[in-house]
Amino acid sequence: MLGKLFKHEFRTTGRYIVTLLVLLIVVTPLTALYLKFSTSDVIDKFTINNFNIFKIFSVLSVLVYVAALISAVTATTILLIYNIYKSMVTSQGYLTHTLPVPTSYIIISKGVVMFVWKVLSVIVAFISLMIFTYILGVWHFDDIAAFIKELMKLNLSDYMPSMILLAATLIFGTIQKILMYFASFAVGHRMNGHPFLGSVIAYIIGSFILSIISAIANTITNFAFIYTGSYGLTDTIDIMMIPAIIISIVSGVVFYIISVYMFKNKLNI
Repeated sequence: MLGKLFKHEFRTTGRYIVTLLVLLIVVTPLTALYLKFSTSDVIDKFTINNFNIFKIFSVLSVLVYVAALISAVTATTILLIYNIYKSMVTSQGYLTHTLPVPTSYIIISKGVVMFVWKVLSVIVAFISLMIFTYILGVWHFDDIAAFIKELMKLNLSDYMPSMILLAATLIFGTIQKILMYFASFAVGHRMNGHPFLGSVIAYIIGSFILSIISAIANTITNFAFIYTGSYGLTDTIDIMMIPAIIISIVSGVVFYIISVYMFKNKLNI
């Protein structure tokens, strides 16, 4: 049944998100090629009294590309959050919560799908940016070969702990944020007549509490560094990521428990 939930979630959210990502892929080469063409000497010949319509279009094309690039990441997240809200705490939630599956399955399926789309949108945005800059001549394939050659000279085992910690920080931080959305909706929808406002307030309170906990953890970590006399930049960054990972895991578990309990026992829609 969990597999069917995944399939349904990908189908429901994919029609919007895929459209955004495809739009970005289409806009990227068109915008880059136009910008490259508009900077040529041929276009300069169309300048009359310091006015060139092609130059104006080049500015507009940049704005279109930037909007598409931002939408690929930001709008994707907004659409996914709205999908959770609509399918969990609005009238559509009746259908969601009457499915013959555990509440945990519903949260897991929606959370995993949101995680996959967020990661995919970042990857597509990065690829788009690489294509855009390549067409404009910012870099060439020879630069990649040179970069890989220099990278191979490094002892990657020395940087492996840092890379693992960084990956863990990003992954668990993203999961924590997703579960926080669920918990905010689960708690906020109890505000009669104002479920969205209640969710926003719950999210703000949750963020404030997490910021306090993070500040305390960072302060303790800094004192520990001063006491031990460890001042290496790499070591400092690595140690600073450890409490962030722990906080993400613990708070993520708390948000998950709150979400399951509230949606299962305190549903009010």
